[in-house]
Amino acid sequence: KGLLSRFFPNWGDSPTGEKAKAQVAKWGSKIGFYQRFFIGFRGPLCLCSGFAGVAPAKFFAGTALGALFSLSLQLLVGGLFLRHTPNAFLAALGLVAVPNLIGNVIGPIAVTVSGLLLKKRKTAAATTEKAKASANVSAS
Repeated sequence: KGLLSRFFPNWGDSPTGEKAKAQVAKWGSKIGFYQRFFIGFRGPLCLCSGFAGVAPAKFFAGTALGALFSLSLQLLVGGLFLRHTPNAFLAALGLVAVPNLIGNVIGPIAVTVSGLLLKKRKTAAATTEKAKASANVSAS
């Protein structure tokens, strides 16, 4: 709660915060399972789950169960693809590096840019509202 309230002071009061809490309450016990299948987004999903208040025991149980399925799937895909490629190292690098690049680099950049655009839109809307209000006052 300390980090969440420090970096997101309006978390408990905002409608989006309430919506996020409702989603965490709905999917919180399953997020550990699902995050195993999103290779590039595991780190951000773990971080967001901790911020949102998912119980660590439920998260760990879901992660352990998801690992049984995801690791089997990854080994199967690796065995099929890597056996038929001339350079197994590059194929393995492509299977691991590209999803991690998307999840750990491009994902946070996209979230940051969208947040800045939303902030700009809210500022422009507030400026327009102030201009309309001042125009109404001067017209009266």
